[in-house]
Order: sequence, then structure tokens, then C-alpha cells
Amino acid sequence: MNEWKNYLIKHQDQFISELLEFLRIPSVSGLSEHKRDVMTAAEWVEKRMKTAGIESVRIIPTDGHPVVFGEWHHAAGKPTVLIYGHFDTMPGEPFDLWDNPPFEPVIKDGRLYARGATDDKGNMFIPLIVAEAMLKTGGSLPVNLKFLFEGQEEIGSPQLPDFINTNKDLLACDLVLCADGGQWAEDQPALILGTKGLAEMQIDVQGPDHDLHSGVYGGTIANPIHALVHILDSMHDDDGRVTIDGFYDKVRPLTVAERAQLARVPFNEAEYLSETGAINLFGETGFNTYERSGARPTLEINGIAGGFQGEGIKTILPSTAQVKISCRLVADQNPAEIAEFVLAHVNKVAPPGVEVEAYVGEGGPADPYLIPASDPGLAIAASVLKDVYGREPYQIREGGTIPVNALFLQYLKAYTIVFSFGLRDECQHSPNEFFRLSSFQIGQRAYGMLLKRLGKEFRNEGNNIIPDLTGVQIKTKHIAGNIHMLEATRDVAGNIGVSVGKDGILLVDTQFAQLSDQIREALKAIGGNEIRYIINTHSHEDHSYGNAALGENATLVAQEQSWERMKNNPIQSIEKVITFDKEKSIDFNGERIDILHFPNGHNISDAIVIFTKSNVVHMGDLLNAGNCSFPFVDLNMGGSIAGLVRNMKSILQIIPQDAAIIPGHYELTDKEGLKMTYDMILETIGIVRDQMESGKSLEQIKDKGFPAKYDSWGTGYADASQWIENLYHGL
Repeated sequence: MNEWKNYLIKHQDQFISELLEFLRIPSVSGLSEHKRDVMTAAEWVEKRMKTAGIESVRIIPTDGHPVVFGEWHHAAGKPTVLIYGHFDTMPGEPFDLWDNPPFEPVIKDGRLYARGATDDKGNMFIPLIVAEAMLKTGGSLPVNLKFLFEGQEEIGSPQLPDFINTNKDLLACDLVLCADGGQWAEDQPALILGTKGLAEMQIDVQGPDHDLHSGVYGGTIANPIHALVHILDSMHDDDGRVTIDGFYDKVRPLTVAERAQLARVPFNEAEYLSETGAINLFGETGFNTYERSGARPTLEINGIAGGFQGEGIKTILPSTAQVKISCRLVADQNPAEIAEFVLAHVNKVAPPGVEVEAYVGEGGPADPYLIPASDPGLAIAASVLKDVYGREPYQIREGGTIPVNALFLQYLKAYTIVFSFGLRDECQHSPNEFFRLSSFQIGQRAYGMLLKRLGKEFRNEGNNIIPDLTGVQIKTKHIAGNIHMLEATRDVAGNIGVSVGKDGILLVDTQFAQLSDQIREALKAIGGNEIRYIINTHSHEDHSYGNAALGENATLVAQEQSWERMKNNPIQSIEKVITFDKEKSIDFNGERIDILHFPNGHNISDAIVIFTKSNVVHMGDLLNAGNCSFPFVDLNMGGSIAGLVRNMKSILQIIPQDAAIIPGHYELTDKEGLKMTYDMILETIGIVRDQMESGKSLEQIKDKGFPAKYDSWGTGYADASQWIENLYHGL
């Protein structure tokens, strides 16, 4: 089971020796004299990938420095993960500030000193040798892997956008792991949720065609510096808010949960201010300094020029003035659109008497990037880091820009998780850059665990992974009043609740688009006509991937966090949407239908639907299967064991004693069946917790199992082994 770990331990000296060899290559992408060295580094990476057992390895040229690609694609039915890193480095200058030459690596006190050690050769090497360890010891990988290593990151990756766009099929994946970045501290992990986008502009102001005598012409000819100051002063109000029309229109507001998440990150405003040498903090009112830095858009003046700048004084009225401006942008803002807003504002407020030209700067725009906090891959990465470091990772937003993250999302429709192990004190881009060997080893363990868990747990709703639905039929069951249940003949899709009556059809959940014809036929059989409403109990694919196919003329009702996950997926989203936070009621077919949010049980956004007159409750996957079935808690989507217990207890208190209950899957049940499941959960939590506290491993707990009375359970989605594992990771 741990053969790959033993392989890494056994070959550690070899890997360090190889890394030293790699670091001796001065692959400085920004200096033309090192162009051949960048190619040499690409050739080293190509050879090393082949040695590791990666297939289809090749150097691919661009109009600049090359990229190296390789893949291993034999894990049928498993997700495809693209691993990104770079083998180019910054220049070594100033050489005299290094204790040793930058491309002559040395190891001192458990640290490997060299240019590129932490950024990024040491970090990009980690996932490659982990893949080798798994292939050499087990002959396979738990996921399909693709590697993309580039040689131009340190100069802004100018050719990478076109390369990714041109090679979308080659690079197609479910998730990207970025091996370029780091952790919060040696003992504290972190995951980057967001980075800012970038738009750059320049404003040139022309007054007279030459500098004028300020005594003769002052007060009679417009001064271009005065004009520029007027323009710039109009861009902010006294509270630090940007006053340009449209600037905030698409800014996604911070939710209460997001602000609480950011508040978990240690941030000392006094230390932050001290680092700058400034006298006071400043910024947009209504937000603290950390929120402004990482989660709010800004407009900054980067440089201003005009008039006489030499020693002494020269009494002139200058002929020109210039300014360079940059905007750092947040989720949903478009750099090109923001640039247009700024240019329009300049033209609107420009005073008379001068010619003003405003245009987009030479630097390429970059889109902002934000991965949802509920992303399943992010949750899996967080669980790995927690197990490795013994602490929950901070979830952070950075004010800087990482263009490649947004590029992968734009062209590959895949989110990027920065999973790397450098630390902020390791002098990247500075003399005496280093990488801790302890981080090198921690990274290997973490990458191995991550690939294993991704293979077992990852589901990419955005890329629409669909099970085999061949031969699946839909059967109907009348429950009470207007309410029916549609159930698939194989457990590949969730139960659909149906209200049929004079107002039309209301569906609770929709299964898969591929089953929409069978679902429509079943609806006809129970007297249905037009589908007016679709309510989603949550966003899992087996409950919502039929939304668009069935809801062309319907209104979708979804809890806010469910909608956030579904809105960008065309098979889950429809045009008319009603969202709610805690509860929502609809009057339909002669009864009130209550929709109640029970967060952080089965997942973050679970809702139950109560048909108040018919006395029927659809519980979705809060009760994922009927009688004698173990539950499933999606820890990767905000679910929790404690939340499941809390929610079930609350639901037992509010639903009538004689209510019929539609579970997420399998047969109809009732309140007695729900209570039986609740009691089982409490008892099995106690069993697993006691064994964990006595030091038992997961495998030992699985071997012991549950009492014999639960032998007949586990006919639903989860068996006893899966439920034990759920409890082990969730308690």
C-alpha cells in the first residue's frame, strides 16, 4: 500500500543529486545569451520525464522559449489532471550579493541554495518523481496525468495564451495543479483562492508645442500638468472609492461566509504598515486592509512625468505630461472593459485647452482568477494539507496576478489549484534563493496523497462526467395527493419528486439530460403537461444535470450556493432562476411548497422540499437512501458529520409523524425510517470515534467493522467500509 512512499525514501539521495544537476543549468529566459540554456533545461526535463515513465513526451516549440509536454492516460473512468510548472529562472544578478554563485548549487543546514531552487525547479520536480514512484512500484497512476512545463514564465509567458488556445484538445483536463507557489509557513498550509487581474493604461497630455516661459504665458495657456492632475483627481473620491462609471458594475460582492473565511487568515495591520514605511493605512471604506489587498479592485497611478525634474528650478509652463495607470481587478471584471471605462472617463473629464490621448498600455491584460471555495478539487487538496500539516489550510486571496490560472480556466474550462511548497522567506528573485529539503520531502508525500484522493474522490461537475445510462428506465410511483416519485431502474440518478395539477408540473431534481426523454414519457403517464418549476435539492450531477434539457420554459429554484456551482454549467443552468438563502415558499397546484436550507450536512447547500398539503417531504441526499442504508457526506463540498447529525435532528423535529419521505435514492421511506437512520449514525459515530481515540488506523477500524445488526445495511450508495472512511476523515 505504501510502496510508492518507500520508493521515494529509498531514492531520495538520487532525487536531490538530480535536482542539483537541474539547477546548474542557467536557464534565464529574460537574457538572450541564455536562450540555448533554456533549451538545455527543456531537454533535461524531457529526458527526466521519459525516465519517470511518462509517455508521449516531447519538446514543443513556440515563437519564444519552448514548452515540454507528456502524459500518462490509462486510468479509465478517472479524472485527468494537468500539472503545470516552469523550468526557466530569473537572472542571477547581482552576483556579488550571493554567498555562492547562483548556478553552482550548494546544500547548507538543510537548505538547497541556487537560482531557481524554490522558483520553480525544486517545486516542479516534486510531482514528476511522485508519478515515477507510483509507476515504478505499482505500474499505474490513480488518475490520468498530463504535464505542461514551460520555459518563459519569468518573462510573463508571452506565447503561452496562444499555445494553450491552439492546443486545447492536447491539454484537456478536469483539473490543473500548479507546482509554482508555496505554503503560508513551515507549519501552516495555505490554498490560494483568488488572484487579481490586470489592466494597464497610459495618458498623454499635450499643451503648447514647446515649453513656455511661466511668467509670460502662465495663466493664459492651459498647463498640461494641471490638466493631468485634474483628470487623476477625478478618479477617486475622498473615501478611496474609484469614481469611474462602470468600474464596480461586475464586481462580485463578498459574502458573509467569504469575509469570515478571509478573517481566519492572520493579518497584522501594524506590521503591514511597518513594512511599507508609510505613515497611515488608506483605502476604500467598508473593507479592512486585507480585504482591500486581495478581494477588492483598485486603480493606482504607477508613474507620472512632465516638466522640469532637474536640480534647482526652471520656471516653465511645460508642453507635455504623462501618467501610467494600472487597475488590479477581481472576479467577473473584464480587463478590456475596465480599460474602456477608464479611457471614456478620461475623455469625459479632460479640461479644455489641451489635447489628451488615453490608450491601453504595452503590458498584456490578465483576467482575474477565483476558484469557488466549494470546488471539489480544492476541498480534496485542503484535506490532504490538513493531514500533512495537522492544521486546516488558510484560504487566501492575493493582490498579485498569476495569468496562467485564468488562461487554463478560459481555454480549458478547468480550475487551477496552486499546490506547491515554497515559502515566502526563500528569496525567490533575490540573491541566495533557497529551497528547504524538508519542504521538498513534504511536497512528495502531499502530492502522492493528493493524486490518490483525486482518483478516488474527485468529481468535476463542470466537465460533465456522466455514468453509463444504457438501458436505464424511469418508473413512477404515486405517493399522495398531487405528488409522485420518478425513480431510475438502476441507481445512477437521484429520485425525482413531481407535483402534477392544474398549474402544471413542478419537479424536485432532474437526474441526467440523457434520461430526459424517458422522464418526459413518465410525466405524460401521470397526466403531466408543461414543466413550470424545477427545484434542486443540491448541485450534484445525478440530481441536476437534466435542468436545461427539461427546463426550457421553467423557472429554476435553487439555494444560493447551489446556484453558484451550477450557473456556469450550461446543462445545469436555465434562463429563469430564483435563488434563496435560508428558505423559500411557492404556492403551486393547490398547496404551499416549503424549501428549507440545511447547510453543511451532506454538502454545503442541501435543501429539503416539503409539500405541506400532500404531507410529502423530498430530502435529497440529506437522506441519500431509504431504509437500512448508510449515508454519504461529501466532505469535499462543505459537508460535515456534525452538520449531518444536526440537520437530521432538526428535520425529525419539524416534519409530521405520518409524512412520506422521498430520499435522494432508492425506495420511499417515512419518519420511522429516518429516525432509524439517525440512530444508526449516532451509534456508528461513537464506534469509529472510540477506535480513533484509541489510536486505531483506518484499515484497522474497517477490519473491525460494525455490529452484526448492520450487516444488512449498505445496499445504497455507501457500504459500511465507505461510511467508516467518511467518518474517519470527517470526525
